[in-house]
Amino acid sequence: MVSMVSPIFEMSPGSESVLVSWINKRSGVVLRSRELTVIIDPVGVDATDFKRADIVLITHEHPGHFSSLLVSRIRAIFKSKILAPRPVIEKLLGRVPEKYLMTISSGLTLEFNGVEIFVEKSNHMSLEPVSLIVRFRNGVTVFHTSDSLPFPDMRNLGKRFDLDVVFCTVGIAPQASYESGVKIAKLTKPKVAIPYHTNTRESINIFVKRLFEEKLNGRDLEIFEVFEYKKENYQ
Repeated sequence: MVSMVSPIFEMSPGSESVLVSWINKRSGVVLRSRELTVIIDPVGVDATDFKRADIVLITHEHPGHFSSLLVSRIRAIFKSKILAPRPVIEKLLGRVPEKYLMTISSGLTLEFNGVEIFVEKSNHMSLEPVSLIVRFRNGVTVFHTSDSLPFPDMRNLGKRFDLDVVFCTVGIAPQASYESGVKIAKLTKPKVAIPYHTNTRESINIFVKRLFEEKLNGRDLEIFEVFEYKKENYQ
C-alpha cells in the first residue's frame, strides 16, 4: 500500500468553515474545523497519513469500515478518543487502553470541545450499525450516513438539524445505488449532498446529475480532494 498524505492536513479551516475529505472507496471521511479533527471509518490508509486525529468514529464492524490494527495505531500516535458500537469496541479491547474507548449507540449525544456528535440509526445489515451527525461550533452540520440505505426518519433528521453536508452511499453496499443515494438527499435536503461508498466514477456522475434534476445541490469528490464548506456560500 502506498502511503498518501491527505491535502486536508495542509490546509487551515476558517472560523466559519469545515474542511471535508473522502479518503477511501467506502465511507472513510476526515472532517476538520479549527477546534476538532474527526476521522470516520478509516480503512485502506496508514496511521501516518494523518497529522491530527482528535476523535475516531467507527460506524460498524465490517472490514471495509473498521481495522482494529489501524485504529490502534492512530490512537497510539494521536491519543485519539475512539467512539464505536459495542461489537467494534469488543474487538479493540486489549489493543487500545479502555480509557480511550467509548461505546456508542443510536440516540446518544456527546460533546467534545464544543463540537456535538449525535448518534443515529443506520439501515444496514450489520450487528449494531450507527450513522453520525457532527455539528461543529460554528454551526456547520455534517451527516455521515455510513453505508445506510434510506429510511423514513431521515426526513425528520433533515428538518431537525438543517443539514449542511450529507454523505450519501451510492454503491457497493447491499441494495445501494445512485438512486438510493438520491433518495437520501431528497429526504434530508442538505445544502450539499456528497456521494461516497462506491468504486465507480459512473455512479458518482449519475448521482450528481440526478440531484440537479431534483433541484438539489451535489458535489462530487475525488479521493483525498478537499472541500471547504462555508455556510455563507449556500444561503
